[in-house]
Amino acid sequence: MRTFDLTAAILLALPVAQAQVPDIAGFSKTWFDDFTGSRGALPSSGNWLIDTGTSYPGGPANWGTGEVQTYTNSPSNVATNGQGNLVITAIKDAKGAWTSARIETKQTFMAPAGKKMRVQASLKLPNLGGGGIGYWPAFWTLGAAYRGNYWNWPSVGEIDIMENVNNVNRVWAVLHCGTNPGGPCNEPSGLGNNKNCPANSPCSGVFRTYTVEVDRTKSPEAIRWYVNDQLLHSVTQTQLPAAVWANTTKKAHFVLLNMAMGGSFPDAIYGSKTPIASTVSGGTLEAQYVAISFKHSLRQFTMAQACQKCKKDITDEAAECDRCDVKYCSKSCQNLHWKNHKKSCARTRTANPSEPPRYTTYGRAPPSSSTAWNPSRPTPSRGLEAPIMNAFTNLEKRTFLHNRPEKDVYKILIDCYRLRMEDDAKIVGIMEPDSIYASRSSDGKAGFRRFLETARRSVHGKLLPPWWNDEKQQECEVMAADVSGWSSLKTKLSKADVIQHYGDDHFPMQLRMLGEFVWGSAPGGQDGTQMRRMLASRETSTAGPGFVDVLHIDSTTGTGYSSAFN
Repeated sequence: MRTFDLTAAILLALPVAQAQVPDIAGFSKTWFDDFTGSRGALPSSGNWLIDTGTSYPGGPANWGTGEVQTYTNSPSNVATNGQGNLVITAIKDAKGAWTSARIETKQTFMAPAGKKMRVQASLKLPNLGGGGIGYWPAFWTLGAAYRGNYWNWPSVGEIDIMENVNNVNRVWAVLHCGTNPGGPCNEPSGLGNNKNCPANSPCSGVFRTYTVEVDRTKSPEAIRWYVNDQLLHSVTQTQLPAAVWANTTKKAHFVLLNMAMGGSFPDAIYGSKTPIASTVSGGTLEAQYVAISFKHSLRQFTMAQACQKCKKDITDEAAECDRCDVKYCSKSCQNLHWKNHKKSCARTRTANPSEPPRYTTYGRAPPSSSTAWNPSRPTPSRGLEAPIMNAFTNLEKRTFLHNRPEKDVYKILIDCYRLRMEDDAKIVGIMEPDSIYASRSSDGKAGFRRFLETARRSVHGKLLPPWWNDEKQQECEVMAADVSGWSSLKTKLSKADVIQHYGDDHFPMQLRMLGEFVWGSAPGGQDGTQMRRMLASRETSTAGPGFVDVLHIDSTTGTGYSSAFN
């Protein structure tokens, strides 16, 4: 936030005129807010946290920057305008005290290995001319590890996608990292760049798109900043020590929008304390949308990386350990190396540690009788007190959790939640707040409780059994909090783990479909309705159940559902 190079340049771009969230070629939108609320409404509580006061609880005073305003959750400071925009307004009261607003996403996001993540917003900066001294609007991200600590900046990483101060005709893009003062990012200034907007298309008063792209598809990895799709700044992996780069780009971040008043940055640009007596009250930062998109391509690796097993160059069929960043040239090499690798794997294995994970999506050989789907058998084959018949039919009828022992219901709900957290993190790149994916220190309880509450009020009907009540929910939460058992929220859960523990290749699909009813969609907004109905019809087919190859089911096209989970 603190680069003071005043070298002018021109942004050769026109302002964005459309309010809808744009589709980006090659990318899939996985999270966005288009601020379609009614006039005077606060931003969605499902998407945003509203920061209040002059600091985080126990954190640095004045938000660590010397800014002078108090943040509030008043619609006077932050609200939708009824026309598809969010408006943050800075207001000075009769005593000269300033209020404004700062919001941050509840969810956290990261770019998985081999993918790109784009964080983008369409913003209109305040247009106050000389009356804007002290205004400091910003669109930025902060490492999720900052939450609950508040004293570990800049080691957690901060990406300033757009900053503007004092209403000057210029925007800044900055990366903060490492240690303060000094360090690899030259703190507190950071590694940044700034450019003027052209005179006939100023930074203020018009909507522009501001974007950061974290690119982990090739080596060296890179972070790039854009204004209206014109490159403004870039930092590559080779510019930072490996540990600093990893801590900055391979950890989850949350996204923030705020408008501060005064502070170290506007003070430094102006040359003295801001705001000043002539600073105008009522300046606004408007947002048409904020969106996070991911490039869902096959993982790409450079020739410099070698298979952990055979030491050959990584190819298009690369595989990666579910639990760490170790890579292989193929699934075969990964399976062969599992016995040795499990001893040093970054994640503790909690079930059947001597068995290698079974991967079922390549389809190079027919499934064994133990992994082929036989609808005439109850499922899963182990792991529950009472497996059931016609699981997909029960899912379709919303009775999947009914007529089961209480502990089975608890276990299924916990694993449904744990697998969804894994899918969101590994497939989509979204880190659910209060989960171990967002913070290693998290116990996961708050996020799991939200999941259970959402299940209770699902629009899909009564997903939970008739006997479910507050007491049963508490019992379920107690099971999830037991770190010594299989169902611990402190232990990550992959598809391979589910298959091993329950002995059924299709049980992960059942858990995911249950989760789709709770959250309203599969990860990335996909829809498994067609797949679920097809499988339910096979269970009740009068032609006889037969045997269905789960490999074929997972590769069925046209559903838009299974491809993300392969």
